[in-house]
Amino acid sequence: MFVAFDTAAGTAIPKPFERELKVLLSPDRHPEIKGFTFVLSTLAPNGGCTDFHCHPESGELMIFLSGTGTAWFLLCCATCRREACIMFLALESASAQ
Repeated sequence: MFVAFDTAAGTAIPKPFERELKVLLSPDRHPEIKGFTFVLSTLAPNGGCTDFHCHPESGELMIFLSGTGTAWFLLCCATCRREACIMFLALESASAQ
């Protein structure tokens, strides 16, 4: 299955967690997908971020395609840069800025 990021509709999330979310693959939208959701999150420049959150039944993979930022999980903090990724396991809290 191929999904073009630029043709998928997005949802704007307002400040203080300013970003755009695009659900690219999910069981709700694609019956052939099982137990997997792919969301593209584009943080707004100069302060866009996510809130602290967890996924009780699944993990989360963050892949940084451009720019730099900071990710927090559990009691750890990591500086993130282009072409880096972080994997969060189920029940771990995560946030990115």
